[in-house]
Amino acid sequence: MNQGRSDNDALDRCIVQFIHPGGEHGADGEGSKRWNRDLHRRKFLLVRGEYRETPATPPVREKLVVWGEWEPESEVEPIPTPVPAGPRWLHRPYYVRPTGYGGDLQNTDPFVFGDRFLFTLCRQTKPVGGVPRPTFLRDLAVGSLILFGSLKAGEFVLDTVFVVGDSVLHDADDWKDVTRRRVSEAYVDVTLRPSYQTRWPHQLRLYSGATDRHPVDGMFSFAPCLPAAAAPEGFARPAIRHPGVVTPGLMMGAKATRRVPLETVRQVWESVVEQVVDQDLALGVRFDLPRRRER
Repeated sequence: MNQGRSDNDALDRCIVQFIHPGGEHGADGEGSKRWNRDLHRRKFLLVRGEYRETPATPPVREKLVVWGEWEPESEVEPIPTPVPAGPRWLHRPYYVRPTGYGGDLQNTDPFVFGDRFLFTLCRQTKPVGGVPRPTFLRDLAVGSLILFGSLKAGEFVLDTVFVVGDSVLHDADDWKDVTRRRVSEAYVDVTLRPSYQTRWPHQLRLYSGATDRHPVDGMFSFAPCLPAAAAPEGFARPAIRHPGVVTPGLMMGAKATRRVPLETVRQVWESVVEQVVDQDLALGVRFDLPRRRER
């Protein structure tokens, strides 16, 4: 494992409740959504991938539906009869590589597509006296658990579970070399290049998620999902409760439980898995990379 240029002793194993915007992307025009240049939102996505019914069952490859972040383009169709708290739109993701990245194209972070989930930017810094400084999210140790979700009807609703499996620091000068063998071309196009539209004056950390094939103490990253055929009208994001770790009414920001033993992290992860499965959802462990299209 490469921890980049950070002292391993400075890394902290945390459990993080991460609140990001829970609104839903719709369509810009007839059957389409342009690359987002506004506030982040979620999409209800139709993608091929692999899921497990439980951590102990084998993976199944299928067309899946999943809530997630995808800020580039997508084909869109309305869902005729949405379920309560469910999606109103179904997105088929793709992207067109921009001719230039100067401007306000939104990045996709976390990124759940490809062999491993990835996370590299959001809230890793905050201004202190007008100068950006690293937050605890910039230096998470292997085995840290990030619960990405949103506040809906007073509940914390989950879209992505990220278990840190590896990490490396990068900056505006070296990110191309540092990340070259770690990420896909699609990730460079839709996350790293938009992130470096402006020259960040500090280091960021690229986290690679633990997978079901390469777990950390039995834990792996996943996103609640269902086979598309089993959810023609979609599904509501699962509400997650865990007193002391998850604050149901947290409206924004990221809350950390710090310096957590690995055994405790695993217990919380197992609780989250159980709650997702009890809400009749599966564990999406792998989602195909959206295809790049030409103009």
